[in-house]
Amino acid sequence: MNNETVLFNVKNYELLALSQELCNLFESMDDVLQDESLRNFFAELSALGEKMQSTLSKDKFVSNLSEADQKRDEEWRRTRKVVQGFAANALPDIAQHGAALLSIVERAGAQIAYKNTLEESGELRALKTQFEQPEMQEHISALPGMQETLDALFSAEDAFFQESLEATKKRTEQKQQMTATELKKQQIALLNTKILPYLRVMSDVKPDVFAVFSRVVQKSVSKANISASQRRKKSAKKGDESEANSAQAAENESEQTAQENKAE
Repeated sequence: MNNETVLFNVKNYELLALSQELCNLFESMDDVLQDESLRNFFAELSALGEKMQSTLSKDKFVSNLSEADQKRDEEWRRTRKVVQGFAANALPDIAQHGAALLSIVERAGAQIAYKNTLEESGELRALKTQFEQPEMQEHISALPGMQETLDALFSAEDAFFQESLEATKKRTEQKQQMTATELKKQQIALLNTKILPYLRVMSDVKPDVFAVFSRVVQKSVSKANISASQRRKKSAKKGDESEANSAQAAENESEQTAQENKAE
């Protein structure tokens, strides 16, 4: 078993995949499962991996909230167009019912235009309450498809409201959790200073039990390091090129200054 350790510039998702792979491998090896020290190490690695997974999933609920907000906006625009169409209808009865809805919709629209996404929920919920009044139900029922249009709007609002509650809950939970960077440091330290050194020693002490497991673990570490190593080389190359360009620029400036002094 070689002495390769996990490079710190592995990406978070690469480290998470490595940790999960090693934990699954450990659980599948009956012989090494009997080692108490390794059980403790891998229990800690698994717990850190779960925390990392939770931290990295934050983008998902932000994306869900954004999608729900976009859907709600689409339904709101569609509702306004439908109501405006009824209000402009050539049939007086239809136009009268449409106009009754339009005055309320336009008033809500004027408020929504200056609200943030959560305040918009308050306006739409107030609008829903207004439309549930008996006198408004009479206008709505007289307009073909109007109730279905409103149902789609308020359904989209309900979906957004639920996503906003979930997002708030997730943000509160994450404020109490360690950052991905902190978790990454702990995972790499656990692997490089405890698990890998322990496996090297035990491979020599009990090769019949640990040798195969150790080789597979090291192979997984090496595989995870490939991308990190390539990124390190690219970064170093860019640094060398930048330094060479700066030196060349300084040399050119020096030559130009010398020529100007000569001309004077």
